[in-house]
Amino acid sequence: MSITRTKLFFKRQKHGYLFLFITAIILFCSACAYRHGAPERSIPGGAQEIRIPMFKNVTQEVGIETSFTNALIDELAQSKIAKLNPNADIEVLGTIESVQYFPQGNVTGLKKIGSDQVVLATDYRIVIVMELLVKNRAEDKILWVDKFTGERTFSAAQVKSPVVSSANPIYNLSAKRRNIAELALDLVAEATDKMTENF
Repeated sequence: MSITRTKLFFKRQKHGYLFLFITAIILFCSACAYRHGAPERSIPGGAQEIRIPMFKNVTQEVGIETSFTNALIDELAQSKIAKLNPNADIEVLGTIESVQYFPQGNVTGLKKIGSDQVVLATDYRIVIVMELLVKNRAEDKILWVDKFTGERTFSAAQVKSPVVSSANPIYNLSAKRRNIAELALDLVAEATDKMTENF
């Protein structure tokens, strides 16, 4: 009889621990404004309508601001967090602060020119720094601001003849633009996630 009671006691204890464990998980999942399923997100200040002007581009890469602006418009339109309105008081301002290229994987000694050697980069690492800012135009108040850095590596144009000492400039320009556009998508997605966190 005592053995049966002991078994029942431990069985009830196990159910008690299971209940506490499940309760802890429910409380944890409901923290930071999360609900069952996708987390709730909003623009800082709870704006329902926003204005997105063209990104400011302070780099030497002309025209890349279009890729960043379009990426932000598409990201916010797909998320349905807020409606786009050119007359809205809340605006999201983006600035492309820097674009840098770092050669990698150098191949030296392909051909000597006088006393110098030709040095060719087999890859380039591109690094972009972007700032995103949410501002209330009516109150001239900054609601949120942050900086984001992204990088990608792409192959340089390959030199096929040892006599040729320069790579294809058209390929390099195309590769730069394509990688900048892809980095714009990555940076804007990361920035939007952080900007719309609702804790």
